[in-house]
Amino acid sequence: MNIEQLRAEFDAMGENFNAMFENADDRELKEMYSIYNLYEIEPFFSQLKNQSQEGVSFLINADEYDPERDDLYLYHIDLERKRTLFKRLVLGPTLSYDTLYGYGAQGYKSATLYIRDNFKKPIALSYLTFNEGMPHVYTEVNESGVMTKTYKTEGNMLTGYFFDFFPFEPNHHDFKSEAFFQYDAEGELAKIVEVRNTGITDVLYKKYEEGQTLDWALQKIEDYLVAQIHQQIVAEVSIVEEPVYSVLLEYCLQAPFPPTIGIGLASEQEQYSSDEPLMCYNAPDMFYFSERYDDEPGAIDIDLYDDEIQEAYRLVDRVYEGGKDLAGLQKSVYDTYLKVIKRLSACDFSPSFTQTDSFLVMARDYDECNEDQFYKDMLAFKQR
Repeated sequence: MNIEQLRAEFDAMGENFNAMFENADDRELKEMYSIYNLYEIEPFFSQLKNQSQEGVSFLINADEYDPERDDLYLYHIDLERKRTLFKRLVLGPTLSYDTLYGYGAQGYKSATLYIRDNFKKPIALSYLTFNEGMPHVYTEVNESGVMTKTYKTEGNMLTGYFFDFFPFEPNHHDFKSEAFFQYDAEGELAKIVEVRNTGITDVLYKKYEEGQTLDWALQKIEDYLVAQIHQQIVAEVSIVEEPVYSVLLEYCLQAPFPPTIGIGLASEQEQYSSDEPLMCYNAPDMFYFSERYDDEPGAIDIDLYDDEIQEAYRLVDRVYEGGKDLAGLQKSVYDTYLKVIKRLSACDFSPSFTQTDSFLVMARDYDECNEDQFYKDMLAFKQR
């Protein structure tokens, strides 16, 4: 099917979904529950979502499910043919994401709707075709456009894919990338790396070795950020027009590393009243900001995404996505940033800028707005 046909089928899913489900195979199905998303037709879907592969299974006992912490999935499974025909992410009595699966000679198909009472919204329509028994092309349609993954194979193993995205909106750009699958000595998937058409490399998945824990990742990230932020600011930044009052590292708990970076000028700090002195610690409001486009005034050329450190970033992201102890993760991330900014405050930035008398290296979780706590901790540190 071409893009317009795929879009038409996607748009009609809300009307056709019930009929699709009613016409599904009528053989006896087993209902099973899990707190995990255990199935999609896309190869390696859970690894591509950076999900842990340990302890993932169906629920055996009701006490394994905590409604305050866990998602709940309902599955309808054909045990005889070992096929999932229906999945529901239960969000409430009349609120869910429902997915129907179909299997045919040409390949697999899935359709996902968001359902609230009688309201239905198409979320995704997917196809997986095969060539000589191996996955060949995965196609997914959503409200933004159509993406395809054409798989590369070597013998009976997938070695990666070519990715293409075709947006529905004419003012949005096509996107291309190539992914590479790496396996360990036992033949298990060990790493997925994707290279965008812009040249940027992303580590999408890593199978971690013994000893590669959250503490390991946070220590590695701390050392890396201190070294790289200092080195790259000194190498790439030159501010001669006026002194600087702060280097600010900003983050959020969902994907907390690497931070965005702002460098605040003295004249910017003076714009804020003495009644709200911490309002000046907001990276996007600073003229020098790492998230500006390269051709924008005030852009800072700092790259904190090398391949090796991304493996540590992904481990922290995986802990967040697991959702088991977000309060503990929040404290660990805060403590890591506090260590980073304390160590950076001892670094020499004089080749890049002069500092105001109140210069402070700061951090901030922009969802929590916890700059007051960082400020107190850094003032206490400087006054020791």
